[in-house]
Amino acid sequence: MTRRPRVLFSFGPLSDTSSPYTRNLVGALGNRVEARTFSWRRLFSGWPDVLHVHWPDGIVRSTRPASSQLKGALGLLFLLLRKPLRIRVVWTVHNLTPHEELQGLPRMFVKRLQATADWRIYINESSENTAYRSNTILHGPIASPGPRARSTRREERVLFFGLVRRYKGIEQLIEAFRFADPVDAQLVIAGRASDPSYAAEITGAIDGVPNASFIPEFIPNDDLDRLISSSRVVVLPYRSIYNSGALLLALELGTHVLAPAGEATERLQIEFGTERISLFEGSLNPRQLLAAIVTAQAQPVGLPDMTRRAWSKAADAHVEVYRLVMES
Repeated sequence: MTRRPRVLFSFGPLSDTSSPYTRNLVGALGNRVEARTFSWRRLFSGWPDVLHVHWPDGIVRSTRPASSQLKGALGLLFLLLRKPLRIRVVWTVHNLTPHEELQGLPRMFVKRLQATADWRIYINESSENTAYRSNTILHGPIASPGPRARSTRREERVLFFGLVRRYKGIEQLIEAFRFADPVDAQLVIAGRASDPSYAAEITGAIDGVPNASFIPEFIPNDDLDRLISSSRVVVLPYRSIYNSGALLLALELGTHVLAPAGEATERLQIEFGTERISLFEGSLNPRQLLAAIVTAQAQPVGLPDMTRRAWSKAADAHVEVYRLVMES
């Protein structure tokens, strides 16, 4: 097969606020595929060769319950029609289960799609990657190629960044910082909240905590790079973790990371070293936070080697997957 695969990605038009993973993947693929971003019209009338799904719940999620149910029905209809239309489904497994529970038709769609996908792409190394028709294509560097807005000066800052969502355990970080009371350190929670009521809860939780602040807004890429690279340690207080772009971005910028223990993070710790990644068991507590700050202060200067995660390698492997499923 010599023609370019027609690939419909499950996310919308790319912008500065899009996931860096999706921006970098599409950029690395270049003109080797006919890439289009998602709409229901394109799914049912564009006749792609491959629907490449990232975060399947995003296809059917809506702030309006009726809209979400309608999307779920459309998704189930597509799954009924895709075999006779010879549309293959490739699922990149960013998360094993949705972070926030779905109900009704959206839930049925996601479960059915995951069960019937023609191929799974795993982006980290884990024994949880159990699908037979699958391969592992490591998560590439987060930032786009080119000059980086990187700070050369560290401040005694404990930083959480990214979407502010309930499952991420941000309250535990605030409490750990409150009781640890690290000398001369500040805590910054930076990121847009998915739910205004949750933003209000975080504002309330952080109120009265000395040297703590909340920046409840999207932070442009250059500003975020400077904030991360000038922080002493990035903390991901998640209750569990399977994959994290935030962790890789912090590593790229040379900042120490404290993350929950688990097979995926333990393998990253082996890859990049204990001097760059600290792990905590259970819920984050003050002792674990203070230990990570001490370790971060002794971290060697320099950036980690990311060559095995080059996007050029990832693009080659993706094109191979598309051609494989199209020929099956």
